[in-house]
Amino acid sequence: MIFSILLLLGSGSFRPIHALHTGPGPIGLMVVAHGANAEWNDQVRELVAQVRWNQGPVEVAFLMGDEVEEHGWKSGVNRLLAKEVTFIVVVPLMVSSRGGHYRQVLYYAGQRFELPHELLSHGHEPPFHPVPMVVTAALDDAPELAEAITLAWSKRVTPSASLVLLGHGPNHEEDVDAWLTDLSKVAERLKAEGHLGEIQPALLRDDAPPDLREATIRSLRKTILAMADRTQDSVTVMTILVARGSMTRTKIPADLLGLPVRYIPSVLTPLPPIARWIERVALAGSTPPQRH
Repeated sequence: MIFSILLLLGSGSFRPIHALHTGPGPIGLMVVAHGANAEWNDQVRELVAQVRWNQGPVEVAFLMGDEVEEHGWKSGVNRLLAKEVTFIVVVPLMVSSRGGHYRQVLYYAGQRFELPHELLSHGHEPPFHPVPMVVTAALDDAPELAEAITLAWSKRVTPSASLVLLGHGPNHEEDVDAWLTDLSKVAERLKAEGHLGEIQPALLRDDAPPDLREATIRSLRKTILAMADRTQDSVTVMTILVARGSMTRTKIPADLLGLPVRYIPSVLTPLPPIARWIERVALAGSTPPQRH
């Protein structure tokens, strides 16, 4: 199997990558997540354990957190190499492809010249791609994301409730519109599934500079108050985050303090639709394009 992949993104820091899988060795699948403490990481592992991948071994790697030394990018790649893979499909388990950590994965895989500027001071690993690799998109507006959200809210959100879909959000202003556009597309799918109430996408931008984060939270609070005023009822705030942790338990409740809200700290792990998404994009990444 021989194929080439041309990655074209808006930044001048990106370059085309031609990935050649010459076989006949197995194709490794590496799911890469942000990483945090053991509780957060174990939720990712529980999700990945559901993934069906018959083309080779599967590994999980974390970009940050408690396990970055033993289960970071390089160690994940080395574990796959030890199983004699000749090609690796990398699936970033992230809500959006527009963010620093997604670009970090591209850098590690050799599909970007530089580490994102905001991560330069964090002491990250150098690029490591000893076999051909392809990096898939993140969730973005994948139909499986809407399916997972529907699964999460179907028993907890009434169809007529005003709903805020609250994502983490990026550091950079130029990425904000892409996040909100994708969440709006997810909202449209929820409407198609029968949600009757108003749905608004919103962001936290938790890693942005403090002034930007404060402005984002002020805008979120203003949005919620306006929605509550229109319906004369409380607003359901539902998080769109990868895993449960201190953000869902303490940070976000503090941001929402005093507002007329019903808070649902939902996460994407280990919801089965997200495992199906991993399978779908990984299979697409391992298959050569059709020639016309």
